Amino acid sequence: EPNPRGLPEILENLVILTYARQASRMLTLQGIPASESLTNLRNDVVLERQILPDQKAWELVCDRVRHIFGVTIPALPTLANLQKLSDQVFDLIKQLGPDVANYVAKLRNVLPPLVGDFADVPRYKTAAAMSTLCQAIQRVKKPSEVFEAIQTAQVASSSAMGVVFKHAAKVHGALDKIHLSVFEKLA
Repeated sequence: EPNPRGLPEILENLVILTYARQASRMLTLQGIPASESLTNLRNDVVLERQILPDQKAWELVCDRVRHIFGVTIPALPTLANLQKLSDQVFDLIKQLGPDVANYVAKLRNVLPPLVGDFADVPRYKTAAAMSTLCQAIQRVKKPSEVFEAIQTAQVASSSAMGVVFKHAAKVHGALDKIHLSVFEKLA
């Protein structure tokens, strides 16, 4: 009194953020990841301990992410790398996830007249698996949950899922141009 004591706010925030990185803790606000900022760190932010995956699981998910989403993640399971994986995958799913869902819906309409029972058609199974993965990632909030969704996803071929993910809009457009009446007459 009358002058404040202690570190300036920016240095306090630097100490908190440094500790968070070194101790594998994530800033959360009411259970949702909060942004890291030296100038604007809220007092009600909580440092939540993050359990990092083991190396074998990390390598599996990094391989899947590379083939499915075209994203390369560093080989070490750190909180920063986990956050990078989550951010990049989540951004891509925001962009292309709706296209995958539309493609699966289109296949549900187009395949029955052509092949009858379509549930075992490899193209449909791959597209449905990719759509399920997109939906699972869209529902989660934390980077560890994104990792878990990718790790536990049913993946027959990650490269085939990557093709579906990247080209769903183009294939959907091509299917729109098909006249099913031609196939019905040929049958």
